[in-house]
Amino acid sequence: MHPDLDHIENLILEDIAGTISPADKSLLDQLLAENTTAARLKDDIYQTLTPEILASLSARTGKVLTVIQTRKQRKRILLSAAAALLLLIITAGGYYLWQPVNKATDSHQILLTMADGRKVDLSAHQGTLKQNGTTFLNHQQTLTLPATSSASSEWVTLSIPPGKDYHVQLSDGTEIWLNASSTLKFPLSFSGEARRVTISGEAYLQVAAQSEHPFIVALPQGEVQVLGTAFNVNTYEQQAIRVSLVSGAVKMKVAQDSVLLQPGYQSIYKTGSQLTTQQFDTEEVLSWRKGIYTFYGATLEEVSHIIPRWYGIQIVIDDPAAGQKQFFGIIDRHKPIETFLEDLRATDGISYYFDQQKILHLR
Repeated sequence: MHPDLDHIENLILEDIAGTISPADKSLLDQLLAENTTAARLKDDIYQTLTPEILASLSARTGKVLTVIQTRKQRKRILLSAAAALLLLIITAGGYYLWQPVNKATDSHQILLTMADGRKVDLSAHQGTLKQNGTTFLNHQQTLTLPATSSASSEWVTLSIPPGKDYHVQLSDGTEIWLNASSTLKFPLSFSGEARRVTISGEAYLQVAAQSEHPFIVALPQGEVQVLGTAFNVNTYEQQAIRVSLVSGAVKMKVAQDSVLLQPGYQSIYKTGSQLTTQQFDTEEVLSWRKGIYTFYGATLEEVSHIIPRWYGIQIVIDDPAAGQKQFFGIIDRHKPIETFLEDLRATDGISYYFDQQKILHLR
């Protein structure tokens, strides 16, 4: 029987963090002794952590953040003849003060805005819906459009509030998973030579392959032409765009500048500068789909960019020096914000408080 490496990996991380239970510790020791693959995995994890990090983590018990390992990219991407994998991530950041769309996360609505301005609350309407002659299905956080050319080609906008996510299947079979605080503009039915959508926020796309109808994703400062591929787009930060290629090929265009990416590399464009390329970590980029953001040496300022989108609250870093502290750990959207904040205080000495306006302050 092949070992469950993901489970073994979690046990190793818990052991490093000092949060492993006696039973799991015994199991881990047995697995490491009997399985050479598990032993190599442990060695690989330890090689990615500096002695300083290991010493710091070993000294922290109780409320300890899970250590984030720098994993080797695992290309577990299955491409069929009918679809190519397209990943879009769009991250908004750059300021200490962040404004959420709304204040009460539980009351946020997932809204589909029609071309005439009418709004449909998908959170409250399940089952078959009919709008402007187009019938579509909204079920279990998935909006499915009909695969018919007779459907209306009008454009609509799907808006996802903080703290929620949603799945859409377009008329051509393309599937899109939207993260919190994201919007998708798309036609109810594609027409013309090119299939076009506009995305802001964070999204994961699996694009149906149609060589005669290229798929184009519009970005705030450019566009991505899909050439049968799997990739990630990050445009949350208005001054920067990141396109990360997993497999296949994409062409990134900004004004008169363009670049054709190779798998494993990302293109970065910042306002006023030229396109640059660098390698990226696939698992770190994709972790949001599991409800988790992973950080390996990110500054607290960078980490704070995620909180408003996932929890719908404003945040201020009172001490600029605290904003530059490095953070090794996770934010788990399935847990209350207080869980993350208490872990942050216990492991990194960052204190927090909420003011009368319920704005979160870190210092």
